[in-house]
Amino acid sequence: GTVYGPSGVSLPQILVQFSREGKFVAKAKTDSSGKFEFKIAPGLYDVELLFFGSKAMDLKVRVGRGHGFHSARLRIVLGLSGTRCGFATTSSKEFKQAIKRFEGQLQEKQH
Repeated sequence: GTVYGPSGVSLPQILVQFSREGKFVAKAKTDSSGKFEFKIAPGLYDVELLFFGSKAMDLKVRVGRGHGFHSARLRIVLGLSGTRCGFATTSSKEFKQAIKRFEGQLQEKQH
């Protein structure tokens, strides 16, 4: 997956942690391109994102269908303080639409 800011810029050094039913499953830190990777079984997960040790976002994510492992490109958009951004999708189209919406929110906040 990849973690982005509300303007669509990828974010490095974000800790992404997956847990299921209260039990830790996996974690990874985003690289210089905002990317992270790990393998998890299909199911519903709680995802926590930490930025320099501070919680930046919590969300629930359903991974895969059927049996075995599933490869998905999860795109997570973090919001800035005071904005109502926070979004995760595996759809490129939904991601592009969300970034356009969030850019509008950021422009409104700046004025």
